[in-house]
Amino acid sequence: MNSLFVEGKADEKFVFDLIYFLNPEFSNIVKIIPTNGFQNISKFKNQIEKTKDFGGQNLIIFDADDNIETKQDLIAKIAHELNLEIATFFFPNNSDNGCLEDLLSQIINPKHQGIIDCFEQYQLCLSKQETKYTLPNKKAKIYAYLEALLSSQKSAQIKEENRNYLDREIWDLDSENLTPLKNFLNQIF
Repeated sequence: MNSLFVEGKADEKFVFDLIYFLNPEFSNIVKIIPTNGFQNISKFKNQIEKTKDFGGQNLIIFDADDNIETKQDLIAKIAHELNLEIATFFFPNNSDNGCLEDLLSQIINPKHQGIIDCFEQYQLCLSKQETKYTLPNKKAKIYAYLEALLSSQKSAQIKEENRNYLDREIWDLDSENLTPLKNFLNQIF
């Protein structure tokens, strides 16, 4: 069994659905473990060692946030201090700053791009106002996208842990924007 460490429940659900999309059988050979933040990875040292001892691989998928180089250095330092071998990937594409929500906004069903365009116009409009307003964050963009598409009977699917990334009406898991992540995941299959 392989271990794949992610930051939170949103990441866990997205990565699980993507793995299932790639091959449903793959979901049986990897355990996805939310760490509740990258700084907690050291709390999982025993799990990492156990996975290695049983011949499995350890992988991390975290947000790059505002500085991917800093995040790479922090994770490498933790791995070195704990003497751990672990492969890493940083959302959105393992080379740019960003987060899961940046990737999600890149893999929406193209026929619904207008929802994202309208939301970005709303953000732009707020930023130009004389009064300084708090701009909606990236999570709000994804929530707004889903809320526009899902009926009130399906509103529970808006929550991160309940989203169905396999729904082709909403998400495009064939998007080229997923290629770096798919390539990363292929090393465990």
